[in-house]
Amino acid sequence: QTVVETPSPSVPSADPTETVSTTPVVPTPETTDTQSTGTEKDNDSPLAGVPDPNVTPSTAGQLTDATSATPETTPQSASVDPVKAEYDRLTDVLFSRLAPVGVGDTLKILLYGPPGGTKSTTLNIDNCLIYNNDGGLSSILAWHEKSGMPLAKNNLALPFTTFTQATMLIERLRNKDNIPQVKDFEVFAIDTINKLADKILIENSKMRHARLPESQKGASSPFDPQTEDYVKTNNEMTDLVEQLLSLPMNLVLIAHSRSSESKKYGIKIYPDFSEKLANKVEAMMDVVAYVEMQEDDNGAKSPVFMFTTDGHTHAKNRLGLPDIASNGKYTDIHQRWTELKALQAAQ
Repeated sequence: QTVVETPSPSVPSADPTETVSTTPVVPTPETTDTQSTGTEKDNDSPLAGVPDPNVTPSTAGQLTDATSATPETTPQSASVDPVKAEYDRLTDVLFSRLAPVGVGDTLKILLYGPPGGTKSTTLNIDNCLIYNNDGGLSSILAWHEKSGMPLAKNNLALPFTTFTQATMLIERLRNKDNIPQVKDFEVFAIDTINKLADKILIENSKMRHARLPESQKGASSPFDPQTEDYVKTNNEMTDLVEQLLSLPMNLVLIAHSRSSESKKYGIKIYPDFSEKLANKVEAMMDVVAYVEMQEDDNGAKSPVFMFTTDGHTHAKNRLGLPDIASNGKYTDIHQRWTELKALQAAQ
């Protein structure tokens, strides 16, 4: 025996084009529900009164008074597409750092030159943590005594021990607001970064030598780096500088200089790394300056900063500093950077 269900009087017609009456309409068992698309469904079917999900219903005749619609007549919200939601989230992340064209959030400086060029004295900076690899910080005290220059406040040094220590230090500085020992520092400096590279190179050489079979250890020295040690050190130093750029503080790198000469390019002066590594490090900086002591006409010596290359000496000047500055100081570079930040904020 076939049982024919009579639709409940409280269920209105599913036809979205139909004007809904305030008086319930009771269809007979023979009544069929016809969609505006012309698709017919038997009332005995479980799909009776359900709009075809593959068809967009017409908006003609829909209610404009939301208070007169019952919950059964309100169209069900489409489910959220998880793929689109993730796409939108990644889009927000992608464009979250949009900012006006201008200088970055932190200042990045590389100062290099021959020993005795007073590079280290530029680190007499308030709230500066110096990663000491060279022992040249005594020059700050000597310069203070000779010139009467006041000593900076909260200017402290930490001696290098291992590459592991260096990576741990950078990680702490990245989260410095939560680390009481470093939260007040605004500048991080490395003096000198090429000495840091030299120490990491020897550390890598010693570790490689320790892995050699006992029969081969006597044929070489742990202090005699091989090609693989140089490659590993260059990669580690590049990664280290990239990590330094993410610090929420200004950065000053001090390095010695080296020179090379070739028939094709003549004399070149650059930071005391391999030239390939020097180019990588310089590319990450806002300012690269060559620093050396020069005598004026009266025989007085003062540090001269070269901010613009002369074709032979590596230099870089993103801040519009003068090509050459006598008695250059970190504070002069920082002042110019601050001016550009203010100009950028006013745009």
